[in-house]
Amino acid sequence: MKEPEVRAITPPISEPTLRVGIVLPEDKKSQIIIAPNNSPITIGARAGLTGQFEVAIKAGQLEVNSASGAWLSPAPLKIQCDSPLAPKSGITVHNIVAGRGFHWEKQISQTFDGELEIHILGQHLILVNLVKLESYIASVITSEMSSECPAEFAKAQAVAARSWASVFLGHKHQGLPFTICNDDDCQRYQGTTHLTDLALSSVRGCSGEFLIDKSGNLCAAYYSKSCGGASETARDIFGFDAPGCEAIVDSINGAPFCSPEIIDETLLPRYLGAVDQNGKYYRWSYQLNPATLVKNLRERFNVESSIVSDLVPTLRSSSGRILKAKLVYQDSNAQSKILELTNQYDIRRALHESFLFSSAFEVEKIGDKITLHGSGWGHGVGLCQIGAVGMSLKGYSYKEILNHYYRNTKLVKGY
Repeated sequence: MKEPEVRAITPPISEPTLRVGIVLPEDKKSQIIIAPNNSPITIGARAGLTGQFEVAIKAGQLEVNSASGAWLSPAPLKIQCDSPLAPKSGITVHNIVAGRGFHWEKQISQTFDGELEIHILGQHLILVNLVKLESYIASVITSEMSSECPAEFAKAQAVAARSWASVFLGHKHQGLPFTICNDDDCQRYQGTTHLTDLALSSVRGCSGEFLIDKSGNLCAAYYSKSCGGASETARDIFGFDAPGCEAIVDSINGAPFCSPEIIDETLLPRYLGAVDQNGKYYRWSYQLNPATLVKNLRERFNVESSIVSDLVPTLRSSSGRILKAKLVYQDSNAQSKILELTNQYDIRRALHESFLFSSAFEVEKIGDKITLHGSGWGHGVGLCQIGAVGMSLKGYSYKEILNHYYRNTKLVKGY
């Protein structure tokens, strides 16, 4: 995954409409199943529809099937619902992929506010949600983390998500009919599925607010689940600068905010997102599986090996994250070879059946066993979500949370 560089742009002065990819080309969906949740919907030119509908490709067009019959429509097909923004309002879409390529990947049903569009790309379908930025942000904060998170965390997350999204609109998924996607490649967006009145109130409490850097440009306010006690620079992780996202120690005269001393790990599940797996992420251990390593090298790096014999970190960042490493393996002729892993993303996908929690780990070798003892969950740039929850539980305001994680930035009103 190559992250696009940060654009130097100023905050918007009016609320934009986003085009959010819900079903993506890589999902390879040949049918989409939808149903109105509270109010009748309009599909193409047909209004007042209720019940469940299946949309599939037929003879280069879209075929809509329902209990009362079927009809053909050209693509893109527009689907609208007039229900007001509220928890679980809008149009429900079944079997949406969440957590693409990560250890929590699954298919779930989600409900969306605004308008939907279904496009054809080759033999597969793309689903796009057209939604106003503030409605989008209210859904992001209850998709990224639980709606049980404190209000001050929700406001901080909203400002960060609004700033990040505005930097990358039209820049992240070029050549496709959406400008931003619904998953961890961009930001988790599961519509009104987990939306609450508290989340709506939190977003209204910081509506139109953005972070800017010292030059007056939007801060690309990255964030990750847990920094493990120390955050990271965008330069080390992505290869370019993101002003305002500096490496910091996640504490203020005490224990790190994302540590079990601040948030009891038995209580952590109540604050995590609905698709997150419960676990201990501040500190973790993971034993490498030799068969998994061989499989990963073949399928993800096109390298044929019989066994991986060693893992050698060769470059670490100031926070301790491994930025470069060598995998020593034997090829089919029993010759020793080396695969250079040159970024944290490749390190994490090489060493786990889906995706390793982070690249902040120490390597323990006992005989032919290799165990990783790690810290945190995610890339570690910008706001630490679990740490920000910890700060809010300790009584810090959303402005103090933002000031802690995004140094040398300023909070401004865009619209």
